[in-house]
Amino acid sequence: METTMNPGGIIARNESEETITKPRAVATVPEHQHEELVHRSEFRLLLWIGAFVVITISGGFTFLYTGQRDLHAGLADIRVEMANMRVAMEREHADIRVTMKQELANIRVEMKQELANIRVEMKEELANIRVTMEQEHADIRSEIAGLSERVARVETVLSK
Repeated sequence: METTMNPGGIIARNESEETITKPRAVATVPEHQHEELVHRSEFRLLLWIGAFVVITISGGFTFLYTGQRDLHAGLADIRVEMANMRVAMEREHADIRVTMKQELANIRVEMKQELANIRVEMKEELANIRVTMEQEHADIRSEIAGLSERVARVETVLSK
């Protein structure tokens, strides 16, 4: 294409219309009209690129499908593990309940034994207190009897 350059860098409207309306030079016109569309090598390249894109996309989908399948398998394993854990937890819960009932029963037996021991100790203390009170009561009676004799002697001495 032949274009004329304006030293100022501005192309006048007349010049641009002339370049558009001018016919092509013989060297720039293609020999065959079909060469303007797509060459055979370009078409093959496009086919190869298209095939590569299709293979890449299908490979990506395969990768995603495989990952999804693995996730589903993993979820199934997780569900089985959760079920096993639930069973184990229920067993442990039952064992803890049995252990707690046994401990509670043992505590009740110990408390009953302690209560019985306290009652025995209290009865012994009460018996000791009674013995002590009876001794003190007997001592007080003997002192009162001694005082009665003294009063009687004093009365005898005073009445003389």
